[in-house]
Amino acid sequence: MKDEKVSIIVPVYNSEKYLDKCINSILKQTYKNIEIIAINDGSTDGSYEKLKSYAKRDGRIRVFNQDNKGLIETRIKGVQQARGKWIGFVDSDDWIEPNMFEKLYIYAEKYNCDFVSSGIVHDFENGRKSEEVFDVYDEKLYIDLTQDIYPSMIYDFESEEMGLKCTLVNKLFKKELLEQVYLNINTKVFYGEDALTIYQYCLLCNNMYILKEAYYHYYIHEGSMCSNADTKLMQNTYYLYTNLKNMFLNSEIKYVLMKQLKHYVISLEMHTLKQLYKIDMLSY
Repeated sequence: MKDEKVSIIVPVYNSEKYLDKCINSILKQTYKNIEIIAINDGSTDGSYEKLKSYAKRDGRIRVFNQDNKGLIETRIKGVQQARGKWIGFVDSDDWIEPNMFEKLYIYAEKYNCDFVSSGIVHDFENGRKSEEVFDVYDEKLYIDLTQDIYPSMIYDFESEEMGLKCTLVNKLFKKELLEQVYLNINTKVFYGEDALTIYQYCLLCNNMYILKEAYYHYYIHEGSMCSNADTKLMQNTYYLYTNLKNMFLNSEIKYVLMKQLKHYVISLEMHTLKQLYKIDMLSY
């Protein structure tokens, strides 16, 4: 059987100094049947010119240019343009191991999965030692999601952490299911947009594979979203909560999901207090 194409979507905003490492790491993938959909989201540096230069050298790269619309709208455009059965995401200031998409693809096809989730490596600009982060679940194929995943995917009260880590970039998605999620997603969300996508996507899945290996390097630096404060964070949380709530209330296990969602929203608000007002609710 012919290998299915994997479409790798790279939203780009003022990432000129990181792009070489990012794009080259994708071009070096051991899984060759890929396309790279790079979308310049209104960059004011030399990102767009650099992307066009790469596209001239490798026909697997397709470059799009748009006014700044934000991460969700940029990813939606990438999915709309994608020609592959499978979708992956890479942020333009990060990089990936050469075998990442080969590994994810192998498990997706072997078990006919709707979703494959792997670990992620946090690399720090300040020289702090890298950290590997994994989902709380054992490595295996999960079929009974209502029993094994949904009760703890947003928050696992036993381990006191997210069950399924809400990062899009270390996962493999089916295009047809992502398109369904993006039909009704709130594009005003700019913090927690990964959670908004992943948890709605999981409710459409029949099965998923959890992989306890990490191939994605998430670079945390001064310009990263997780390092920035924004006065619109409170309003952002409202949009995120409402969008997820509306979908969860249609689920047969809505009470289980809503309990986790409320805990997640409280953690987001604690983050807002710390980022905007330097109030740390966990310290004394």
